[in-house]
Amino acid sequence: MPKGLPWFRLYAEFAFDPKIQTISETLQRRYIMLLCLKCHGEIPGLNDIQLSGALRISVDELHKTHDDLLSVGIISDNYDIPKWSERQYRSDSSTSRVAKFRSKKGETLQKRKCNGSVTPLSVSVSKYVSESFNIFYKEYPRKIGKHNALKVFTKINPDKELLDKIMLALKEQKKNWRDIKFTPHPATWLNGKRWEDEIPATEFKVGMNQPDKEWDEAEYTKNEIKQAKAQLELYKQQRSDRELTELEKHTISIMEKNIREAEHDKK
Repeated sequence: MPKGLPWFRLYAEFAFDPKIQTISETLQRRYIMLLCLKCHGEIPGLNDIQLSGALRISVDELHKTHDDLLSVGIISDNYDIPKWSERQYRSDSSTSRVAKFRSKKGETLQKRKCNGSVTPLSVSVSKYVSESFNIFYKEYPRKIGKHNALKVFTKINPDKELLDKIMLALKEQKKNWRDIKFTPHPATWLNGKRWEDEIPATEFKVGMNQPDKEWDEAEYTKNEIKQAKAQLELYKQQRSDRELTELEKHTISIMEKNIREAEHDKK
């Protein structure tokens, strides 16, 4: 289903499904929240701090929830919903109905009359975007959420100069991504325009060719906190033109709380 639809199909068998009935009511509620995020196009793509904020639980509770829901087979490892497209129909969107209506009238978007000239979408542009994305995705170390990443990349539609900037920043930032589980999803990286981040100089301890394990873990946490802060700021900016809802205020509060706890644990 397209991103941004206000509703999704929840079948009556939810009340009798043996997998659903083996989990607690609390987990059932959290599962429905994940369905809502999937409908809105947010997962896969959110990191642990963002997801815990959306579910209004701690990161530790999120990990426990992930393991419990994964064990009964109702989510995948990256929180995605299995067989989502098989349970939601294209007819739920108005796109096909509008196309059918226009077809009956013998009218298409390409044949509509207008006062000015319309430049059709060039095949070469689509091919360029596809090839550029393949270059980006091949270089990106975490292979997850490819479809979402492609949607974001297509929206950015980088020219050659911007693509070169993106690839250069990615290659430099990869040097600081020492563990795949702390690497942001490609869609998240693109959405946050992370290629504009300042690239920190690589640090080494005196007398050591490579940093030790304790130093690595500290860097992992530092990078994760930095990513969470950037996403929190983006979340606020996207809603800066209107008054926040109570749910949005609560979500921001939880995200800020999780960041403070992570910073405290790092010390």
